[in-house]
Amino acid sequence: MIEKRDYFQLLLHFLLIVVLSLIQTIYPIFVSEILTVQSTVNSIFVIVCSLIVGKMIVNICDLILSGSMYWNFFKRLRMKLIHNLVYMDYEDVLKRSVGELTQTVENDSSQVIEFYLVFLMTLLKDILFLLGVVCIAFIKSWIIGVLLIVMLIFLFIVFRWINKVSEVKWAQTKQAYQNLFDMFSTCYLMMTELKKINRESYLEKKLNTFIQFAFKSDLISGFISYQLWISTIFSFGMIKFIVLLIGCTQNINLSFIYLFVYYIDLLDDPIYELRTQMENIPSAKKAQERVFALLKIKSKLHFGTKFLNGNICCIDLDHVHFGYNENLVLKDCSLHFENGNIYGLIGPSGSGKSTLINLIAHLYEPQSGTIYINNVRLNEYKEKETLKEIEYIGQNEKNLNPYEIVDPYHRYSREKMEKDLGYTLNDELSKGQLQYLYLYKALRSEKSVIILDEIFSYVDMDKIKNAFSKFKEMKKIIIVVTHEKEVMQFFDSTISMEDL
Repeated sequence: MIEKRDYFQLLLHFLLIVVLSLIQTIYPIFVSEILTVQSTVNSIFVIVCSLIVGKMIVNICDLILSGSMYWNFFKRLRMKLIHNLVYMDYEDVLKRSVGELTQTVENDSSQVIEFYLVFLMTLLKDILFLLGVVCIAFIKSWIIGVLLIVMLIFLFIVFRWINKVSEVKWAQTKQAYQNLFDMFSTCYLMMTELKKINRESYLEKKLNTFIQFAFKSDLISGFISYQLWISTIFSFGMIKFIVLLIGCTQNINLSFIYLFVYYIDLLDDPIYELRTQMENIPSAKKAQERVFALLKIKSKLHFGTKFLNGNICCIDLDHVHFGYNENLVLKDCSLHFENGNIYGLIGPSGSGKSTLINLIAHLYEPQSGTIYINNVRLNEYKEKETLKEIEYIGQNEKNLNPYEIVDPYHRYSREKMEKDLGYTLNDELSKGQLQYLYLYKALRSEKSVIILDEIFSYVDMDKIKNAFSKFKEMKKIIIVVTHEKEVMQFFDSTISMEDL
């Protein structure tokens, strides 16, 4: 997840946080020396404002550094998870739902990074602050130092106890809401049927029961947060009261009392963050399990160290076998693709067309047999090396802006594209216009292998004929997946998947 080049940046961030924490802890000591019993109101006001402004500046710097570290970790983790998803074995895909995989990449990764980052930073800042406060306390009054340590130990024990007692309640709250969502789904699916037999009141009663249970569980979960909050307020309030009491009875000046109270307030924010993270421990554990499970998946794809020099001129499949579980889709498949030719893949759904394309793109590894690119084994090339020369064009980009489909990097003039197409690129394109847009993208592609997957059904035949005429001039490997019989006349070679 972390590359070597990142360690220096992470180390620098941590060192800066240490420096900022030390500055935030030490500089009030020098400022407070000015604050005495004989100080004027104006001087006290200046000192207080200085402390407040200083704290704000340090917090802003800390926020910037924390945000930078968060996005650095999150970007690395997310890219690693996406990499594992792309090269995941088909059997691993079957074990997981699309929703679970999406949640792991988008939500769980963010939650895990945020939890550990905030937790570790808070722990670091707390240690530094505590060292400063304890040292000052023992220098001025050993009684205050001992009281402070006792208060912190008490607070830690209370937090641990509340958190341990509350784990079951948090789990009940989560389960209650899950049951509620399941009940909403059931209502949606069954309402029409039950209305026909005049039994919709059954669902209303069940739904009302689940809502009441979820509401009660949420109240309990909310009360747990208040327990932690009240414990902090009580502990901090007591130690402030004791310090003020000692200050009145012993020879302790105003500057020390204020400085000590300031440090106590300084600890409030990190402890609040720590308390919040303790509340998130149950859900963070679940998120961590899902993230680590995906990280542990090892790709079965093999890559080498060779580079692809130039274009892909030929692709060969030599006695390739591939199947899902025990179902063989390709059996002893031997094919040859050469530039300057147009190849058609035909066959019913499930016959192996997509599988063949994924094997050529090295998204799958043959169970036996060999695939060659330019007479070199496919698995001898570096990762993603051959993908640089393969353009897959299907109808999986329909949610994108039409201009982004053809030119995602904005290298060409939009006006020129619209002139070539003969219509304006907007969000209201017909199916025929959208499919011709895919065809236009293929004609503009600079890659040496173009795979067209079912993009002809609504395109005018004259445009299709003109496109294939240009494909022929391009001297590339063109692989077409289609059910349209009218398109098959343009193929130099037709491959029937049922015959493989």
